[in-house]
Amino acid sequence: MPKYIDEEKLFLEVVRSIGEVGIGKTTTKQIAQSAGVNEVTLFRKFGTKLGLIEAAFQHIVAASPLQELRYSGDLEADLNQIVNAYQETSFLYGEVIPIILSEVPRDPEMRALLAPFLSVVGSITKIILEYQRNGLLISEPGFSAVSALLGPIIIRRMLQRAAPDFEGEKLDDRIYVQSFLEGRKQVKK
Repeated sequence: MPKYIDEEKLFLEVVRSIGEVGIGKTTTKQIAQSAGVNEVTLFRKFGTKLGLIEAAFQHIVAASPLQELRYSGDLEADLNQIVNAYQETSFLYGEVIPIILSEVPRDPEMRALLAPFLSVVGSITKIILEYQRNGLLISEPGFSAVSALLGPIIIRRMLQRAAPDFEGEKLDDRIYVQSFLEGRKQVKK
């Protein structure tokens, strides 16, 4: 097996494996075989299975459209970009985030896996708080607004994963964002 590691292929294999069997049942041996690398090489490079998963997760978030989110001054456009970026990341990388969120409470050593996700949540929160400061959104805790914006999308994806026959309605991002804004736009007095 080659000493060169195609990290993109490797990290996608990590994500695929976690998506299929969860973190606990994902093995470095299976990942190494599927990615075409030696398991010993993985341990030399990443130290532990958790180190490998952490590197994969950091790569996923860094390569996702979630990293491109910035405050633009156009509320609706920014919210659409947030929704689109989350959906695209979820489509590309499956349900890694909900899986990690569900498994971390059972294994505190996995808390490090949350860092990239929490960084993204922090960035989204800052965007929303800026619109609140500018008087365009109602004042509420930033994380509550992020949860209200992304929560239904996360639940929908989790249901689709748990029940593959569940399709739900196709999400129209524009209408979804408008509905979110309907309950959160600051009304000028």
